[in-house]
Amino acid sequence: MTVDVFDLEKGDVLIMHSAKADATKDLIHSHAALVAMENEFDAGIPLVFDIIGGYGFQRLPLPRSRQLPWSVYRLSVRDIGRMAAQTGSFWLGNSEAFRAEPRRQAVSSPNVYSRSSLITSFLGDPGFGPKAEEYVKRLHESHRFNPPDELKQSTAGLFSGVICSFLPIALYQTVLGVAGSDEFMAIDPKRSVPRDLAKYLHNNKSWEFLGLCEKR
Repeated sequence: MTVDVFDLEKGDVLIMHSAKADATKDLIHSHAALVAMENEFDAGIPLVFDIIGGYGFQRLPLPRSRQLPWSVYRLSVRDIGRMAAQTGSFWLGNSEAFRAEPRRQAVSSPNVYSRSSLITSFLGDPGFGPKAEEYVKRLHESHRFNPPDELKQSTAGLFSGVICSFLPIALYQTVLGVAGSDEFMAIDPKRSVPRDLAKYLHNNKSWEFLGLCEKR
């Protein structure tokens, strides 16, 4: 089952993984992103929100440097996905780095995706506990239009837990709040790796696995 890049929709969650292992099992080759724009392409490639080590939070063409497939997941409530993508645009537009370097469209921070952040994500419990709920409450109440501290160079912190899978989770939770996240995105954004996110989406009946989107 395959998905054409032109069928991707704003808000779709993408998990890259090895062709030999599905997204719920791969740990080494996994990566996560969220479709940012629909019907707007760069050389036929959809734009996605992504967090890349060394560069930070960006909106860029869907990475295709590696010959690896992306598993595509879509929430049944399409409007929520569109709002999550719109929130990503707000975060970029209201960040100092974006205003200073509009061509890069990135919140660039050496602390956003660091080895210490990886430790927090790999060793943490992705369950939706009290600390995760409190963080979602803060996202929903204070960061609908401005990026959270974890995506700011001066306040990211060494153990931010911000790796690629943080972004799609946090964008949805910012829109949903605690109650909505409990139904559609009940996972800790700071303590989850792409494999954890894929497992959650696979087991949530409100999310549909559409298939694999491969390099054209």
